[in-house]
Amino acid sequence: MTDHRDIGQLRAALDEVTPAAPHLSHLVRAALREAAAEPLQSFRRRFVMPAVGASALAVALIVALTVSLVIRANHAGSTVPGGSAQPASGARTGSPPPTAVPGQLALPAVNGYDVGRQDTLSLGRATSATDVWIVQKHSPGFFAKPGETFGIVYHSTDGGATWTQKLRFEGEYDWMRFSADGVNGAIWGVTERVPPCSRLPDDCSTAPPPAPGIVYRTADGGEHWTSSRTPDGLSLYQMDFLDADRGWAILHPPVGTALDVYATVDAGRTWQKRGALAPPANVVIPATFGSSRRLQFFDAQHGVFQPAPGAAAALMTTGDGGRTWQRVDLTTPGGLAGPSGSTRSANGPTILSNGTGLLAAWPAGPQTGSNVSVYTTTDYGRTWSTPRHLPVPESALTNGFVLGVTFFDTNHWWIAIEGPPARQNGPTSPRASFTADGGRTWKTLASPRILDLVLANPDVGWAEYQQWNSGLTNLAVTRDRGAHWTAIALPPGVDR
Repeated sequence: MTDHRDIGQLRAALDEVTPAAPHLSHLVRAALREAAAEPLQSFRRRFVMPAVGASALAVALIVALTVSLVIRANHAGSTVPGGSAQPASGARTGSPPPTAVPGQLALPAVNGYDVGRQDTLSLGRATSATDVWIVQKHSPGFFAKPGETFGIVYHSTDGGATWTQKLRFEGEYDWMRFSADGVNGAIWGVTERVPPCSRLPDDCSTAPPPAPGIVYRTADGGEHWTSSRTPDGLSLYQMDFLDADRGWAILHPPVGTALDVYATVDAGRTWQKRGALAPPANVVIPATFGSSRRLQFFDAQHGVFQPAPGAAAALMTTGDGGRTWQRVDLTTPGGLAGPSGSTRSANGPTILSNGTGLLAAWPAGPQTGSNVSVYTTTDYGRTWSTPRHLPVPESALTNGFVLGVTFFDTNHWWIAIEGPPARQNGPTSPRASFTADGGRTWKTLASPRILDLVLANPDVGWAEYQQWNSGLTNLAVTRDRGAHWTAIALPPGVDR
């Protein structure tokens, strides 16, 4: 039999050269489950027979050394203070620190999803620093072959130390909605990526096929799912659900620009046409999925639609469940217009349950000072106030690019910024500014390059981020409003 002293010595030797890596526990647990599933006779052959036992020890040593190398190159779960470029907390003495770039947050290297392989990360529901849903999206682009566009939905209840696969989403994921207890939920998106043909039928050389929306519904926290689709012959432009059963979809024919609104009260099993959207709500560019959230309903009657992604010039609102829609034109304050006279906003407006809401806008291109402005509403977006400039520190914005603005409530806001590189074609200096008093005072800290942010509460935020000069999208969490960030290892990318 294998001498237990040999195993103890091996473990001690590995501990001396291996930093802690709690994120790999799910891989270890998976390996243990596989080992436990082997037949008893296989177990006896491996560990009872001396000759084979020696071979097993050699194999175990090779595997252990391989895991050690993986851990050293891919350690995570380490917390780094905002603005610091220092070794990861908990790393053993002698471990190489993360690459430090002056003025940039240095997070430990972790496995991310490779954009070059057409994989990206999308965020979903987040309720705390430990409970979060994410999606690995694989999208080859327009006119992909059947099965090539999919998403893998994961859930973690221990802060990303382990992940449970909940659903393989056939199509392109857009967003999800769950009840407060996490039991009833809906996840939705589009079956495939097809660019709309916005010309007359006779002008289209080839009419694209319809790309309906798809909805997955669960009543047990994601253990089991049922699926349904939007009406045949129409393509999905945007979708939103108020809860797991009540939802709205903006659909259009494969050829043409007309947008119609449909509603469901049974998680997408049946749909009824509610109304039509007049210009400027036309199909002018392909819809964006995964973080756009351009269609939002706040109760059974009130909703808002942002016709053009990223534009804050006009909105469409409804107060009767989508039957009629009114256009709302937003004024452009002095000094806010960019070179082309247009403005952009982050993720559309945010409307709270009591009808109050906020919308941020800023000039296109690099900023020259505190040019971020905020509109407010008290009637579900039907009317908006004159925008006010925010006193964001000029040092946080000057010559930087605004990546997005996230509102948690009327007081707690975040602005993600990408600063200018220190040298031509050099690394940028991402940072985040946040306010806890409705924009009167701000604090700015170094942060990851945040592509999307979901706030579980004013202190806890989950971020999709991308490191400089990297083709990977990664996951990080902060528990103290950006003062510290923890890099989280993602589940391995699913094979095609």
